Amino acid sequence: MKNRLRRREREAVRSKYAATECLYRMMGKGARELEKQMGHFRLAAEEVFLEVMTMADRVKEDPGAAIGEYDGWWNTLYCDYRDMDTADSPEEELRLATSETVYMGMLLMGMCRGRVYSNLASAFMAQLTENHPESIDRLTCLFMPDVWKTGEERLKARMQDYMENDEWISDEIRDLLENLPAEGQPPLPDTGKEPAKGDSQFTNRQLIILFESLMEVSLSSQYTNIKALARVISKVSGRSEGSIRTCINSGIDYDNPSVKNDVEVVAGQLDVLDAGLAQRLRNNVE
Repeated sequence: MKNRLRRREREAVRSKYAATECLYRMMGKGARELEKQMGHFRLAAEEVFLEVMTMADRVKEDPGAAIGEYDGWWNTLYCDYRDMDTADSPEEELRLATSETVYMGMLLMGMCRGRVYSNLASAFMAQLTENHPESIDRLTCLFMPDVWKTGEERLKARMQDYMENDEWISDEIRDLLENLPAEGQPPLPDTGKEPAKGDSQFTNRQLIILFESLMEVSLSSQYTNIKALARVISKVSGRSEGSIRTCINSGIDYDNPSVKNDVEVVAGQLDVLDAGLAQRLRNNVE
């Protein structure tokens, strides 16, 4: 999370996850209470959720690299939050927001079975103890009641299942936010289709369509290295390699109306770069 979420973005995330996702609910009440107590920086529950799920998705994608990558997570987050701060917030608020996020990450990793997860949970607790030990009791009082209310076993089962399946909540949230209408425009109707031309960024499926066209590869070809293609798209887009690979493995049905809409979104952007390339993409689909 390199930018603060606007109100309508927070509302979109809340609307999607509040009723159905226990991982969101376990942190929502505590995060809102802490937000109320902080006069300036005030991380929203949805911002905490996005940040910790981004961490979880990165761990799921590459467990072997996770320990080194998150070795200094507290310090990295503190610097990111300080850079995002526009209100000259008190030092203690920035430290508390940082500790809140690391604390929630510790809880999530502690719910998973496996040495990587337990090592990460221990590392996050060590970072809290080193950088902001006075926050631990306060955060425990804020968040643990909802953990107990939701049920520890239920949360552990959900988190373990999440780390083993093909869900990627951080990318799901980013797709949700990218597809919101521009400020001042009415919400898009729920037609079941992907967003129309004019979005600021591509979804995973649109990215795959783009790279198929640019690189002249086919997902159905035995000669296409799916893992390598997913890695290239991930490096360029910043999306999770695992979520892109999952999308590739699901296949793209070019007869599906929503896919045809995706093609037109991509071709519309290519028109500016190379009209011939855009038309070739349209012709291939036809």
